[in-house]
Amino acid sequence: MKIAIAQMNSTPGAFDATVSSMAAYGRRAEELGADLLVFGAPVLMGPDPMGLAANEAYLLDATRALGALAEQIGVPALVPYTSNITGVPTYDVAYVRDGAAEALGGDGEEGVVSSLVETRLGTLAAAGELLALSCADKTMLAVGTGALAATPVVRACAFAPFGDVYRSDVAAAARKRNAVSPVIPAGCLARLRVPTGLGLEQAAQTDELRLSELDALLLLRIERGAGVGELAGSRLGEQGVALVLERLRALEAWRRQGPAYPVVSARSLGEAQRPAMDAWKDRPADEAAASRLVSSVADVISQPRQRPMRSAQKASAATGAQVPAPGMPVSFSISPETAGQMAPRISELMGYLKELSDGRRLRGEQGGTWPGGMFSDN
Repeated sequence: MKIAIAQMNSTPGAFDATVSSMAAYGRRAEELGADLLVFGAPVLMGPDPMGLAANEAYLLDATRALGALAEQIGVPALVPYTSNITGVPTYDVAYVRDGAAEALGGDGEEGVVSSLVETRLGTLAAAGELLALSCADKTMLAVGTGALAATPVVRACAFAPFGDVYRSDVAAAARKRNAVSPVIPAGCLARLRVPTGLGLEQAAQTDELRLSELDALLLLRIERGAGVGELAGSRLGEQGVALVLERLRALEAWRRQGPAYPVVSARSLGEAQRPAMDAWKDRPADEAAASRLVSSVADVISQPRQRPMRSAQKASAATGAQVPAPGMPVSFSISPETAGQMAPRISELMGYLKELSDGRRLRGEQGGTWPGGMFSDN
């Protein structure tokens, strides 16, 4: 593969002149037989657009410039751009080819369009001091929508009401609500968007069943912490399970920049997060190795090692005193005064242990939580 790098000057904001120069570099790269042309980060929008990156009209013009470049350039090209709708600068790269521009931080060809929708939404919300809501559900936050990334790079939505509810459950709740009165259009219920690139097409015949299989697998993994061995019975098959778990791991860093959401499940994605840069991957357990490990642990438990004789035991052995054998109870006595002081605390301790064994929260003497220590609620 031959890659060309365009080293060019540009004037920030002069989009028409910039596109003309970029198209000229594209023609030169095509003549040299390049398969891909890469533009520098400052070419389209300058090294630092500052407040302009949050301006809706400016971003619209930048997007139109990408569309114009796509119509004029003859070789696939990568064009960096930036936005600052949410108050945090966000950077992405547009892949320009065949008359279209795709945001690599978005979802296929919808990336740029979705970014514009987010831009408009963020502008309206900021102008009216409103809260922009996201339609993201737990399924989308877990595995995204397509093979690249979960959402466009421009994110204006600050709160996702269904961020801890799986998509199949959202659809079921919508149908139940429509049973009372048809307030949700039937067309919306019919358009269940199934994440692509996970092998769900072979798992079931309908989109509803595919989503149910995916959400069931995600529930086992996220809420119950199931491993690959426990997920092997899924209809997605071994390869499908591996694809879902890989997507779940790959979007870890992206989720931390996503919208906030109310926690309503036993375990949210935030509670189940793992180090974003961790490369460990779960895999089916070796049954023979696991069996040997269990047997070794059982042997250690049933046959404890002989502990080294302490100095006191050595002195007792030298004087001929009786030394208790390992594992045998040792008798001792305490004074009545000490026993009287310990009795209330021992009784209280046994009460807390009973509450713990019954599955109740540990409480203090006056009904409050235990302030600290090993029986704290913290």
